[in-house]
Amino acid sequence: PHRESEDQRQELQHLKQNIVTQYQEQLRTLKNLGNADLVEEASLGDVKILKIIGIKDMGTTTSVFVRGSNQLVLYEAERSLHDDLCVVTCMVSKRFLTSGGGAPDIELSRQLGAWAKILHGMEGFCVKFFAEALWLFTYFLTR
Repeated sequence: PHRESEDQRQELQHLKQNIVTQYQEQLRTLKNLGNADLVEEASLGDVKILKIIGIKDMGTTTSVFVRGSNQLVLYEAERSLHDDLCVVTCMVSKRFLTSGGGAPDIELSRQLGAWAKILHGMEGFCVKFFAEALWLFTYFLTR
């Protein structure tokens, strides 16, 4: 019986710590929320917009309100925003940028093509055709 009460006491202590931690997290989150004098939905022609007036302290946080015609549109918008935020986070933390859409591949193809012109014999021939193959591969992938 004594062992069971000790186990129960430890379990209650653990639950208490989790509840306090969650409460502290919620307080931290509430401190990050902004304040405004007025938030209302307004009509702009056929479109409804969310109007926020009198923001007290702009602070360092931003809210993004997304509207969509159905749940799939909202999901895709949320996913896109998440992807964009991940790119920005990566850019800030790692300080480098690689272009997308096949740009690095095309640039490599151009540089290899230029290098192939100064090479002689079979080596120049192989580099030239590798550059062309890289360009064609990228061209067809991006279409």
